[in-house]
Parts: sequence; structure tokens; C-alpha cells
Amino acid sequence: MPPKTIPKNRESLKGGDWFPYVFSKIAPLEWWSYADFPADLHPEDFPNELRYRSALNTASLSPIFSFCFFRPNPDAYRKLLELLESHQGPVYWQKCDENVSAYRRKPRFRGIVAISSEEIRQQLEQEKAELLTPDQDLVRRIVQDIPALCLFLEKQYGLESVPPVDFSEEWLTAEGLARCRGEFEDFMDRGTHLVCLSRDPDRYAKNLQPTSEADLQLHIGVSLPSVETLNAANYSEVQPATGVSQCPLLLDFPAPWDDDTYQPEQIPGLLAELRYVQNQAREPNLLRSLDNFIRVANWANKLKLGIYLSGQ
Repeated sequence: MPPKTIPKNRESLKGGDWFPYVFSKIAPLEWWSYADFPADLHPEDFPNELRYRSALNTASLSPIFSFCFFRPNPDAYRKLLELLESHQGPVYWQKCDENVSAYRRKPRFRGIVAISSEEIRQQLEQEKAELLTPDQDLVRRIVQDIPALCLFLEKQYGLESVPPVDFSEEWLTAEGLARCRGEFEDFMDRGTHLVCLSRDPDRYAKNLQPTSEADLQLHIGVSLPSVETLNAANYSEVQPATGVSQCPLLLDFPAPWDDDTYQPEQIPGLLAELRYVQNQAREPNLLRSLDNFIRVANWANKLKLGIYLSGQ
């Protein structure tokens, strides 16, 4: 799916145009979609069926902005969640999965609620009715509040003078991926496993407590080098990338639901294996997965730490 162009003319922005204009200043947008109504959502505007269905479920009858940042700064991402909910306007904004939408007011119930009594059940039903009942006036108020929300975000981030940024597919080449962030800069990116760099990864695995002052929790996800790792319906269908069969450390990479460790003394060998596979890789998703893993291993090597992999 080719990336959509970000609206650039500030003077002509209307309604949902403000979302990609401002959000792309926070971090580049790999993809984005805006719709006033669920009926305006189209599968071709999403990278896959799962994200399209997520937007449909979240949208209900509210305008919705769906998007995915490209390697955002973790602090900037957390700040976005806080700012969305702190904006003072006629509606209540929040982010759910990869979707930003609004309610009439802040929901009384958040997350999973145990229905412990008939009273709680009735309160939940009333909540749904109040928040999700069709209302053309609500849609109008939400659309009218979008510019104010985005101007608020832009000001809080100090991005008024920063131009919006289009996503470039050149960033998904081996060279582009290596250039897009500093060598030892943390960012958020997808992967089957979360990462912690640890002096004693086996001990860390037992209680998830730091084993030294140098231990470092990263937001860069890592995966077995494979084109299908994040897309296959069944993990047994995943075929390791070309070259992995010659790499004993990579062959031991855990299944997505399992945890595992690499010891500090294994990291130089792991780096060599990753670079060997990278030299043979061409597919963008595979190159991205390898770049993430190489960054993590390189950081561990610099600090003389091991790697703890947390399955999801």
C-alpha cells in the first residue's frame, strides 16, 4: 500500500485534514485514514483487514482518524495519549489501538469491567446508549473540534514552525532504516518480542528486576528474521529468512509466546549472524526486522549486556 500524501497547505485545511498535518510532525505516518462516518471507511486505505476491522469497531458513529507512526519516540507517544485526553473541548478524545475518536464525554467505565450485579449491567447499558447512540449534532461538534484539538497538540509539542512530513518508502531500505534514527536511540517499532538489555538475563527472566545499573528496557520490538513472522496465521507456517539455517543463535530464537535470553558473551556472534542474513535480504519487512534486531544487539554489545526476550 503506497503511503498517502500529507496535506501541506495550512490555510486550506478542513476537518480531518488537520490530523495528518499535525500528527506527521510528531513522527512520520506509515499510513493514515480519516472518515466522518464508518460507511466512509474503505479496506484499501488500511494495510490489512485487521486494522480495517479495528477502525470499524472503534468508529461506531464517530469521526475517526486511523494511523500508524513510523518509529516514534516513546516519550512523544506517551505524551500524545495524555494530551488527547487532557484537551478541553466539547467532546472527549482518546486513542484506542491505532484509532483516534471522540465521545460526548469521558466514559465512566474504562478497560474490562466485571459485571458483578444487575445494577452494574444496567449502568453499562446506559453508558453505551449515551455514548454510542447516533447523533448528527455530535458528529458536527466532533468535526468542529478537530482543528482546535490539533492546534492544541501542535502547541504542546512546540511544532508550530515544523513542516509536516510525508512518509518515504526509501526509509524501508537497509540504508534508509539505518539512517532514520541514531545508532543508540530508542524508538517504538513492532516485533514479536519485547526487549530488555541485562547484565544477567537469566536472573532477570526469573523476577523481571534489574540486575545492574546498566540494565536497559527498550521499546524496539524484535522478531525471528522472516518475511512472514508478523503475517502468518499459524507460527508453524513461518519460514526463516535465507541464511538463518546457517546461524545457530538465530535458529534458537523463541516462538512468539515464549521468553528466552542471549548471554553477553553470545552477542558478538549474534551480531555477525544478523549481518550475514541482512546481506542477503531484500524484502522491506525483513530488512526492517533485521535493522531492529541489529540495533538491539549492537546496543547490548556496546554495554556488554545480554538480551532478555519477552514473548507476547
